[in-house]
Amino acid sequence: MFLFDDILMSMMGVSVPGLNLFSTLELVKDLAYKELYDPEIIRNEIKENRMLYEFGDISEEAYNTRKTELMNQLEQVQKLLNANVSFL
Repeated sequence: MFLFDDILMSMMGVSVPGLNLFSTLELVKDLAYKELYDPEIIRNEIKENRMLYEFGDISEEAYNTRKTELMNQLEQVQKLLNANVSFL
């Protein structure tokens, strides 16, 4: 019921300070999820990790550990995308 009231009030141009805060927080949450679960960002991190290893900035052990973490994260994101999770 309150959701319907909120929609009607926003359509009429009535602004309630609390509602603006919640919509802003919801927008921030959505953007954070999109960035966290963006496969392109994860692929770029994998490339960056490889470059750091090739230039000698990190050890082979650190490289392999980070690579495993990133590959697992990418696999999970691919599963979420294939399942059409709504926040993506």
